[in-house]
Amino acid sequence: MGVAEDVEKDLSGQEQGLAPNEVQSPSESSSPDSIIYDANKRPECFSSTFQECLFVLTCTMAIGTSSFTIGATTPITARIGADLHMTNAEVSWINGSCALGAGAFLMLFARVADLFGRRSMFIVSMGMFSVVIMGVGFSRTPLQMDVLMGFTGLMTAASVPPAQGILGVVYDHPSRRKNAVFACFSAGNPLGFVIGMISSGVATEVLSWRASFFWIAIIYACFTVVAIFTVPNDTTEKQALTWETLKNFDIPGVLLTVAGIAMFSGGLSLGGNAHEGWKTPYVIALLIVGVACLAAFVVWECYCERPLIPMSIFKDRNFSLLLIILLLGFMGFTTSSFWVSLYLQRVWHTSALKTAVYLLPMAVSGTLVNVSLTGS
Repeated sequence: MGVAEDVEKDLSGQEQGLAPNEVQSPSESSSPDSIIYDANKRPECFSSTFQECLFVLTCTMAIGTSSFTIGATTPITARIGADLHMTNAEVSWINGSCALGAGAFLMLFARVADLFGRRSMFIVSMGMFSVVIMGVGFSRTPLQMDVLMGFTGLMTAASVPPAQGILGVVYDHPSRRKNAVFACFSAGNPLGFVIGMISSGVATEVLSWRASFFWIAIIYACFTVVAIFTVPNDTTEKQALTWETLKNFDIPGVLLTVAGIAMFSGGLSLGGNAHEGWKTPYVIALLIVGVACLAAFVVWECYCERPLIPMSIFKDRNFSLLLIILLLGFMGFTTSSFWVSLYLQRVWHTSALKTAVYLLPMAVSGTLVNVSLTGS
């Protein structure tokens, strides 16, 4: 009776009846103490396993927005740069602006999703991503290209937090089913990079580099429609948009983050092509002001009442170590994929599809790591 007593304690204070994902033991179906929790059962918010799979796939596409875009642009950066007469700094910002927008606004949009609802924000951000990426395909100047790519990163930051939050609510108990779902979710990054590269290479070879972005827009427009019918209703508590709720946002922290990362990254990308190199006054100014803004952000977060990133979380050594590992991994993956791709296109003069094939092993290895997690 030890298990039954534990279950009875867990159910104390709840209304009579079965909660979601709870079943009765066949041998003791008449006893109220026989209720056990089945975390591996399909959540009741889905009418079928097919709907559940479409929902998980849609969330996977959400986390893959950034990698899908970067993967699509990686094998065609030289062609975009030549067609739009871009400098090396402007070419580097094709992917850099996307990563900047995604990273700088991620925590802000996570807060927005928690306060005002995840479902509507998820669907709107997916739809807006398809519209913005369509605009990237119509870019005629380097400025248009880099700015619109920055907005794709913004839409990535708006779609990932609600997708992850909805998954956490739907699969709220540890189970093998939850492990499989989140492994599929995290596989969106390597899979997005693979599919983005291959589809971009094929589209560029058949039509032009602009067709790559039109193709991405079509894919995400379709998944926006799928999300409308598969994403469960958001039952979490929401707040009204008032001045009091706006105080929950760390606007100074967001501004310091964006300004610091943008200026520091801008100084690094402009230093090589400036007329005086790294000694150019505006390059030095960008680097100094960028570092100062990032340092001010850390100080501000230590004393802010509702910080964007509580500095206390870094006291957890495991968490800090995990971030360092992620940092080194992304530094190696993103940097090597960009420069190796540029080298293949400009020095070896490989086609877009061939460039994608050369880079394919990098992404496949990341996918295999996620597949192995489903068994843990």
